Amino acid sequence: MPNPSDNALAKARAGERLDDDDAYALLHVAADRLDELCAAAGLLRDRGHGRVLTYSPKVFLPVTNLCRDRCSYCTFRRDPGQPGEWTMTLEEIADWCRRGRAVGCSEALMCLGDKPEIAFRDFR
Repeated sequence: MPNPSDNALAKARAGERLDDDDAYALLHVAADRLDELCAAAGLLRDRGHGRVLTYSPKVFLPVTNLCRDRCSYCTFRRDPGQPGEWTMTLEEIADWCRRGRAVGCSEALMCLGDKPEIAFRDFR
């Protein structure tokens, strides 16, 4: 009797729609079959989207690294006055946007901590 991973891989290679049970079965593919799993995933990707890569030129705006959270893994977050802490001024943000537009950027990606205005009264 074929195992569920074999059935799910066969469906993927054939371009058939995978259901939740198939996805679960693929989580249990043996380590020595990971190349086969990756190849099947590549086939599905190529059938669905082709080999075209798109992008949207954007300017990156690290608005502030102040954050109300204290996640143990985060190296971005700072408290007010702590070395490396920053908050961009409105003028800096506008300047970066103008510079981005000048080189063809059509979007701005703003990065900041989670709701710093809740933790830091002066940031409101």
